[in-house]
Amino acid sequence: MTCPAISYAIVTMNRREELAGCLDSLRAQSFASAEIVVADNGSADGSPEMVRARFPEARLFELGANLGVSMARNFSAEKAEGAILIYLDDDARLAEPGAAARALGYFERDERLGLLAFRILNAFSGEEERKSIPRADKRRIVEDYPCANFCGAGFAVRREAFLETGMFWPPFTYGSFEMDFSYRLLDRGWTMLRASSIDALHRETPRARPKGQWVYFNARDRLWAAARNLPWPQTVSMALGWWGYAGAMALRRGWI
Repeated sequence: MTCPAISYAIVTMNRREELAGCLDSLRAQSFASAEIVVADNGSADGSPEMVRARFPEARLFELGANLGVSMARNFSAEKAEGAILIYLDDDARLAEPGAAARALGYFERDERLGLLAFRILNAFSGEEERKSIPRADKRRIVEDYPCANFCGAGFAVRREAFLETGMFWPPFTYGSFEMDFSYRLLDRGWTMLRASSIDALHRETPRARPKGQWVYFNARDRLWAAARNLPWPQTVSMALGWWGYAGAMALRRGWI
């Protein structure tokens, strides 16, 4: 049996309706040589049953508990058969039917391309989400450009590069797994590109989290990412700068 060229890898937990929309957008893709891998982090809302009933072509793996995003995505990569992995958050969708084919084209044209970052658009306003822009100045640019970070809501990665780099570090809780992986991927000679022609529509779903959880995990995870990849002076300066930002955000929003 011929292996698919692309594996769509989706991690989900208790987002049945959002997941259905995500999978509908994958089913609508014009590129035929692809598989869908769904890793369920212990959903209790009927998500696995919905996948089996409405998307029988998907390969569903019920992990039985919340293993976290990083570990579940690593699991998906190990089970996937495609040379290119397309990751989407379960509340995101590919905007156009030709998106997967275009993503594959980038990797076919550049054998050292390790990761392709998508444009992440707010599904309600249509604007590129500022926090997803992989630039320090957060400027919205309409053409492709090299990048050194990416947003986990939607991206494609060469499976060979993902496995060679060691995948995502499981202890991360929030977005620092992207920064940590980017450091390691670039260190191994792979390149990264932000693609202007591939959009993911992100219907960011609010989650019930205790006040201050965002501050704690971001402060901890940013320090871990810096300590794992940077010399100690840069680690200290990054930690102090990020802790100051996180503290200001917490005060503004009444989290502390």
